[in-house]
Amino acid sequence: MDICIAGDDAISRENHAALAYDPKKNAFTLLPGEGRELVYLNQEALYQPASLKQHDIIEMGQTKLMFIPFCGDTFQW
Repeated sequence: MDICIAGDDAISRENHAALAYDPKKNAFTLLPGEGRELVYLNQEALYQPASLKQHDIIEMGQTKLMFIPFCGDTFQW
């Protein structure tokens, strides 16, 4: 599913980043996108896929997002 963050012109119109969920491993991964701009994970530039943990900070353009998973050790979809 695509997510649009309106009002932040510093976010690339192309695929800025992607988030993947692996239900077999119950793990989330953040992947850099195909756009020109960087995505940051916990203030570090993301150049290759990285595992996400609860409360990690994802930064794109001027936008900062805190990762809160709805799946975990006690619940899976």
